[in-house]
Amino acid sequence: MTRNFIILLLLFFTMELHAQTEHMKFADIPLTGTIDQFQKKLIAKGFRLQTDINRQLPAGTRAFKGIFAGRKGNVAVYYDSTTKIVYSAKVYFDTLTSDFAKTELDNLKSLLSVKYGKDNITDGIDNAGNATITVSTGPGTIYCYTLEDASENGYPYDWSTHAEFSDKANSMKHESVILNDF
Repeated sequence: MTRNFIILLLLFFTMELHAQTEHMKFADIPLTGTIDQFQKKLIAKGFRLQTDINRQLPAGTRAFKGIFAGRKGNVAVYYDSTTKIVYSAKVYFDTLTSDFAKTELDNLKSLLSVKYGKDNITDGIDNAGNATITVSTGPGTIYCYTLEDASENGYPYDWSTHAEFSDKANSMKHESVILNDF
């Protein structure tokens, strides 16, 4: 009887831990559940599915457009193509000049500092010498950067600013599925 009680207690403890898993949020939507569930929540918030673009994207990526942080943005949602579980989402603002892309990055940093605190933000530089911002949160990370894409719209509007939100738990599960192939 004592053994059954211990097993029951361990089972309850495991279920309690699983229930308390907090997930990173994107547009106030937890980065968890299937892509179809996540898509319904995004659409309910006013985002639109980009059907033509989605036909060109690889499995595991879905594109949307909508308002994020008060600005029109493009959204890419990443999910495991086998399990369909969402693990990351990115918003990006494109057709910017270099200066405006940097200004957008500074604006993101200000907003993220208010929400997560300056102590959780790390400034960096990417391989091209552009500024980056990484925000560490309990449930995940946010990585912000600017990117020049000469194939987009042409000079001077060939820059974009990106903010990638990654859920720690689901990203690790996704990596685990990929690593099982090796």
